[in-house]
Amino acid sequence: MSIITELSSQRGERTEDANRAVASKCLQKPILLKDIIQGLKEDNDNLIADCAEVLTFVAEQNPKLVKPYIKQLLPLLDHKKTKVRWEIIHTLSFIVEEVPTIIRGIFPKLKGIAILDDSTIVRDYATWTIANYANTGKKAAREAVDALQVILDEWKEKQAAKVIQGFIYAIRQDQSLTERLQKLVQKYERSTKGVVKRAVREFYKSIE
Repeated sequence: MSIITELSSQRGERTEDANRAVASKCLQKPILLKDIIQGLKEDNDNLIADCAEVLTFVAEQNPKLVKPYIKQLLPLLDHKKTKVRWEIIHTLSFIVEEVPTIIRGIFPKLKGIAILDDSTIVRDYATWTIANYANTGKKAAREAVDALQVILDEWKEKQAAKVIQGFIYAIRQDQSLTERLQKLVQKYERSTKGVVKRAVREFYKSIE
């Protein structure tokens, strides 16, 4: 019997508990992920969302296990169901450093999602994915910074904390970016949002 039958929607449940239990089984027995990937192809939006959520839970713990299936995930970035899109992009945010070349190939799409998607959660995870991409090399850092600056211009404090974290990663890869990024971060020194204030402090600490 496929592990698909143990997912939340298949059990008539509305919590993530069943999906977490399935993810735990997949971590212990990775071959089960093949059933989850097959579930992404079903004509059932709730089932697809469950499978995508399982992949998020697995990627958070062991991104290498999800890496082989990256190409099966990418088409779902355009899925009509918001829950599917956000779980897929959330999964990508965890496995960026395993698949930087593939991320580079879809970079314009990620940037578009971070700026234009109707869902705040999807935009959040797209921004995290780009921020994490900045930590994968010098060229990636520069690509990410250009995109993060556009995201910051568009969404300002709503995405500032994530963007600033991406700036920290970028400087790790290319210190010549420091002066440019410091000027951008300075605009948020007086932010009243706690998460942004912490990000600013972390930025300055990182360049001391």
